[in-house]
Amino acid sequence: MRYVMSSLSVLVLGAGALFGVAGAASAEAAPYVSARQCVAGGGQVTHSAVSPTGSICLGGEYNGRWVIYT
Repeated sequence: MRYVMSSLSVLVLGAGALFGVAGAASAEAAPYVSARQCVAGGGQVTHSAVSPTGSICLGGEYNGRWVIYT
């Protein structure tokens, strides 16, 4: 009985680690935000030569993200 319980606990911990890693990967931040999201998050949309969209969000919750206009 003890062997069954220890095997079950190892299985549960292994599954938790597997799904925990998958959950962390899906929570990655998107590199783009809308201009509205930038301003609502306390940032300011500014021109940027390094951004592929030509604009970047400075300050606030989305600091450093590229801005798209939708």
